[in-house]
Amino acid sequence: MSTPPVLAVKPGMRPEIVCPSWCVHTYEMHYEELGELEGFVIHHSEPTAGISHTRHAYPDNTVSGDEPLIHMEAQQQLTLAEAMTVARSLLAVIEEVQS
Repeated sequence: MSTPPVLAVKPGMRPEIVCPSWCVHTYEMHYEELGELEGFVIHHSEPTAGISHTRHAYPDNTVSGDEPLIHMEAQQQLTLAEAMTVARSLLAVIEEVQS
């Protein structure tokens, strides 16, 4: 499988950046990170119950080959109801990542 080339942006050019439906970052946020991330973008999901995920991709939303990452806020103690909410949120994030 061939990989897309790293994006080189000429001064004054605005490349197309395609986000998955779950990404909460704006075009401007992604555009600003292109240089720092060597032409890649990182898509971010909306945190739910302290759980979110990110995916490293090319600007056209072609996956870079890196695994998506799931992020959880540190929770010291949870009630049973809170733990169930976290578990449901984690499963929802995993399903979203796989789609």
